[in-house]
Amino acid sequence: MVAAGLAECHVDGVTFLHPSAWRREAQDAEAGSEISLQSEGVTFALVGVYSPDADPAEAVDEILDALRAEHPGIEVEDLSDRGWKQGGEGAEAVFISLDTVAYAWLRCWPVGDRRVLVYVQSIEPEAETSFEVFRALCRSVKKFGSEEG
Repeated sequence: MVAAGLAECHVDGVTFLHPSAWRREAQDAEAGSEISLQSEGVTFALVGVYSPDADPAEAVDEILDALRAEHPGIEVEDLSDRGWKQGGEGAEAVFISLDTVAYAWLRCWPVGDRRVLVYVQSIEPEAETSFEVFRALCRSVKKFGSEEG
């Protein structure tokens, strides 16, 4: 049973929960599948489910490199050692976008025979709630039909 206010999504053998009010759009990616999520505000998320040979560190670095190219003053903190039970790589990025403080949180780790990437980007007024969504997304990811992520 899914808690009130949450929707369940299944993609390539992985399931996760997201806010039900967020718009969801699926697309095929070169290395797997991606689900784009858009809040009622400016916060958005991406959940990618990729092949087992995808390197979590490389996936995180690729996104951070793209953010660095667009926002040279970006500050990045490693989140890999935050005690995530599934391990993997993670980061928090803070940067200025259109004169507003923006945040990005990302994490990539193995789930069953897949690699899952969760990416959430937000701005200052929505940041606290958006970080909680990021944490909840990460915690809810699991192999379809399994109790463990």
